[in-house]
Amino acid sequence: MSVIGEIILMLLKVLPILSVYHEPSMIVISLPNGSQPDAMLGFSMAYYNKHLFISAPKYGNGRIFDYDVLKNKSVKEISLPNVDDGRSYWFGAVLKAGSEFLVTCAPRLWYQTYNHKTRGLCYSVTNNTLREFKDIPSDQINYYSNSGLDTAGWSIEVDAEDFVLIGSPAVSLRGIVKFYHNQRALPRVFLNLIKSYNFGYAIASGNFLSDNEICYAISTTFGDFGEGMVFILNKDNKELLRLSGTEVGGLYGAALCKVNLYGSRSSLLVGSPTFSERSDRYDNGAVYLYVNEGAKDLTLKRIIKGNKNGGYFGFAIASLGDLDGDGREEVAIGAPYEDDLKGAVYIYTGASLLSGNTWLQKIQPEEYQTIGHSLVPLDNCFNSGCNELAVGAPFSDKAFILKCNSHITVNLEAFFPNIQMRTNRTFFVFAVCTNIEYPKKHSINSSISIKVDINHPDASLENENGTFAFPIGSDVLYCKNVTVLTPIEGNYDELIAYKISASLSNVANNEYSSSRAVLSERSKVEIQGQVSAADCEGRERCVPILTATLQSNITEPFVVGSDNASFSLSLLNSGESAYSACAHVLVSGAHVFRHPSTCTRPDQTEQVICKPARPITTNDVWRIGEIQIDTDTLTSEDENITITYVVYSHCNNHDDRKKYEKIIRLGYDTEGIVVNGISNPSDLVNFTSEDAAKKQQLEHVYLITNNGLTHWVGVKCEVLLEKSPYFNYSVSVDDIIRAGNAYVVTRLAVLLKQERLVQRIGEIETIAIQIQIRNK
Repeated sequence: MSVIGEIILMLLKVLPILSVYHEPSMIVISLPNGSQPDAMLGFSMAYYNKHLFISAPKYGNGRIFDYDVLKNKSVKEISLPNVDDGRSYWFGAVLKAGSEFLVTCAPRLWYQTYNHKTRGLCYSVTNNTLREFKDIPSDQINYYSNSGLDTAGWSIEVDAEDFVLIGSPAVSLRGIVKFYHNQRALPRVFLNLIKSYNFGYAIASGNFLSDNEICYAISTTFGDFGEGMVFILNKDNKELLRLSGTEVGGLYGAALCKVNLYGSRSSLLVGSPTFSERSDRYDNGAVYLYVNEGAKDLTLKRIIKGNKNGGYFGFAIASLGDLDGDGREEVAIGAPYEDDLKGAVYIYTGASLLSGNTWLQKIQPEEYQTIGHSLVPLDNCFNSGCNELAVGAPFSDKAFILKCNSHITVNLEAFFPNIQMRTNRTFFVFAVCTNIEYPKKHSINSSISIKVDINHPDASLENENGTFAFPIGSDVLYCKNVTVLTPIEGNYDELIAYKISASLSNVANNEYSSSRAVLSERSKVEIQGQVSAADCEGRERCVPILTATLQSNITEPFVVGSDNASFSLSLLNSGESAYSACAHVLVSGAHVFRHPSTCTRPDQTEQVICKPARPITTNDVWRIGEIQIDTDTLTSEDENITITYVVYSHCNNHDDRKKYEKIIRLGYDTEGIVVNGISNPSDLVNFTSEDAAKKQQLEHVYLITNNGLTHWVGVKCEVLLEKSPYFNYSVSVDDIIRAGNAYVVTRLAVLLKQERLVQRIGEIETIAIQIQIRNK
């Protein structure tokens, strides 16, 4: 038996948690007063140093707004230097932040001096000052861009070492990627290895194939035949791995995102926003999850699929960092055209991405369009212990900042002693504990409410309410003892079922506070189980050994008609405690007249079921009270009375039983039958021939009476007449009802009438008549 007692069943249940991001307190960022409509504010965003940079690429030739998150205001507008010709160059189409700088491009910038139509130029921004990246020489540009397209800056990646990669997916319709070790030096060029379309459409960096080497995921949404591909390259443009989409036309690789789900190696999320696997659906979107499980490879773990036509699920993807402290990063996935362009953002935990569970939260504020077109996390701006989320909605010229609710993980536990071996049988005590994990320590204004329920017909909580609370503070483990009352007379063959649940008390749901907390998805806040409080060791149920003894005042043979008989049972328990014992008693040949109050007679049958008022402990004797038998209905036809009694150690287990039988022989009272005869006339009679001629008759009348104890049934009366040549006999039997046992006499007379005797006898001188009564 373990120290926690015999726990038969334990179920851990995860309670639904509050939203990760607090929508009621959402910050809405709009264009400055008087700005032009359809500027596409929120098309792209980047964040560093408590500043959120938001692009509006159709605001003139493109603008970037520097939003101070802590001061809640836009402090400066950044625009293209020395360009004011009213053209739309899409400055700020893509924003990417390094450790202390911002990278952005104007991918549609046009210069007459170059012999091609567009020349995308890119800039680093530090303290709102733009510095142009050096570009490859014009002759190389013409070599790579003989179609007249450059489009540098439709994708940007800044890796962990602040190296910058800039994609030009439309160069020669094939695409290249420029790799900058130094922003002031010329870049190296990563070429399209399969000479397909749109190479460089999206870029992500991470430790995808090793613990310490950064490599790059670069996509082409076309691939070989339109299925899309992602190449994993090292810094020397050497191909390490190639991944392919599963559906032609799905725009596989339109978005790439690194996410940490396994230790120090990065996993890869690949967006495919026009994915649709059924002909009756379109542009549902999907995200492919690739993980590294130890080898130098990426394995497709699962495909997360959108479910709304035209939703473009997977158009934008952002890693949110580890919000719940389980070592796996959470992820936001945008579906900007879902629900007739309203858009939505789905939050997934790292654990749910791996397990295949559904999203944790769906964000879809009303009255806006293309929500989720761009996504970027903000590093713990409001000291809430987790990362906020910025969401772009360019069709509404809006950006949003969603504040994060701090996560705590609560693991509810119950510790039971060895209940069956306790000294005091009237109660036991167990401990309820909460083990709390804090991903990031900070002040939390909440508490954990605990509710304990016990379900048993006899056991109960000492505290009937069963509720108490634990504070949330620096301690990670809180415990409280709970007392369960177990009255001695209780039936503990039935297990004690318990249910313990925890909930998090918080400020009102529509209010936001940095000290607010929510339960993580990993929280285990409900325990259900059963324990045995039976007085036996090491088993769910005790094993009684019951031996029954019958005591009775009945002597054998029992004379039918005697006073009512009675008997009683005693059950000795030489084994473990019997909590649900019972005895079934059946009397055959007579009726049960009275039984003890601890017994019942279901449906007025002759079976009596007796149960003890309290458990029968070891070496204890259960004495069943007197059971009386009604013998008034017994007759001379009955031969015996049978008492059958079956003893069950557990009343609900009919296989565990002992059967006993007592047969009582019956006797009959024959001395109580009296025969009286009267002759008419009664004196000496002279009988002459003349009397014979006159057919003179003599009459003898006999009365048979039962004055004894026994009810005689089926009695036969024999009349023996002396044979005589002088007389003829005519014998008749009449009904006789007289004092004495009238019931029997009446039945006797009736039966005699059924056996009426008529015998013709020869003439005799004397008459001798004998009557014998015997039982048939």
